Amino acid sequence: MAELPSFKARPEWVGPVLALFREHAGHYSALEEAIAHWWQNQSARTRPPHVRNSLRAVFGPTLRHLSLITGAGENITVTHQGDRLLTAQAGGEAQFKKQFAAHVTRLDHESWIRVLPYLNTAQTPPTLSQLVEHIRESYPSIPHIDTQKLTKYLNYFAFTGLVQFSGPYVNLRIKQYEAARTGAWTPLPPPARFVHAVERAYDRLSAGNIYVPIPLLRDAVCRELGIWDDEFDTMLLEMPKETHSHIVQLSAPMARARGGLRIGGAYVYYIAVHRKA
Repeated sequence: MAELPSFKARPEWVGPVLALFREHAGHYSALEEAIAHWWQNQSARTRPPHVRNSLRAVFGPTLRHLSLITGAGENITVTHQGDRLLTAQAGGEAQFKKQFAAHVTRLDHESWIRVLPYLNTAQTPPTLSQLVEHIRESYPSIPHIDTQKLTKYLNYFAFTGLVQFSGPYVNLRIKQYEAARTGAWTPLPPPARFVHAVERAYDRLSAGNIYVPIPLLRDAVCRELGIWDDEFDTMLLEMPKETHSHIVQLSAPMARARGGLRIGGAYVYYIAVHRKA
């Protein structure tokens, strides 16, 4: 029966905490302590998290919904899919997210609410409210569907690079979805092709403005080339900032904003690509 899982943990926490499950396999108390300590270091909360609830109420249920752990008590073990995810994590963030994308795509198809196939066939990107109505109509046996629960679900696809939130709309990245579904990963483009894609996307998005938000440029280039967010970030950082054809300028945000790049100790959010005459 299809389900809409209730995720308690953020998607970016899955990899590090899954590694703790493997590190402390067979030692339940040590696992509880390690997860609570790790969580405290990641959060800004003034009170430390409850040791028992960190595992039992937050990370344990989330990783079970994801089919990444099995068993109980001292017998909790990482599943085969969890091992594959940890192996990918050792290869870097981009490899981890590709493997994670393939995993959640399969779960969405086989066990969850098949939101990715719906987004793939929708004539126009739906809003969250429209997605809620679609799920209610398609799965009347699933109770308590609301935008908050659905957003937490969709965040896993956004984290892995499969979907992009554009205002109220949910957009599917078709090339990434097909790669995650089939395993036919798109190789990194040659640097010159990447530069041309950046220039084209900038020209289209700038619309007379000098600077374009990096998240918008990232999404446009990833859609065109079929690469992943972390691959885009790496290639942008390696892209020459001045050549015979262009000058690239990066700028910090005026206020706190998510989705930019950290270069050394600086955080940048806007980009300008000036063509030379």
